[in-house]
Amino acid sequence: MLPIKGIRALSLIDYPKHLSAVLFLGGCNFKCPFCHNYDLAVYPEKMENLDENSVFSELERRKKILEAVVITGGEPLLYPEVIAFIAQIKKMGYLVKVDTNGYTPELLEKVIETGSVDFISMDIKTALETEKYSKAAGIKVDIEKIKQSIQILLKNQVEYEFRTTWISKFVSFEDILQICSFILPAQAYYIQQANEGLEEFQGPEIREIEKKSLIIKEKFKDFNLFIR
Repeated sequence: MLPIKGIRALSLIDYPKHLSAVLFLGGCNFKCPFCHNYDLAVYPEKMENLDENSVFSELERRKKILEAVVITGGEPLLYPEVIAFIAQIKKMGYLVKVDTNGYTPELLEKVIETGSVDFISMDIKTALETEKYSKAAGIKVDIEKIKQSIQILLKNQVEYEFRTTWISKFVSFEDILQICSFILPAQAYYIQQANEGLEEFQGPEIREIEKKSLIIKEKFKDFNLFIR
């Protein structure tokens, strides 16, 4: 049974242009020190699991209101059984979006191949270098797994976005440029402002990010870069 730890009944922002419910799965293969769901990711055993059948019943009941379901975490692609779970949601007529850190490329590819997922949102923590990425992820990272997941998405078999939260302790402007050069020509790349609630992990002000984005767009013509 999947460790479903919570459900947000209605979201206007988690699936672009669609009303969605958000399901939170516990557990993660990263331990990012700046994670805004740290307890959910690192200490999932402290939270009770929601019953899967109850979750499906709730989604069935809300079909006239909702258009999509977002599966996030934690890290949803830790669990092979998520494939069948997604397929069942898809059968209800929902669009399905999965948020992932990209560290399980084999399962990412399988999920896409089923045709049950409509949108993938993949975090890219920092420059694609082992030492830097390991610091941001809180574990020793095999950077080739991240690169493999990026290449899977660049095949354009599904709608997707890449996103980086700009935290100055882990991400520099040069890191952003390196990421951009690697993911070209991505469908969409979002630079996200750091969460204001984490004082130790802050990044540039939004105006500074906007200025830097103009430099990026000048360097990489027709690059689908956005700020949120």
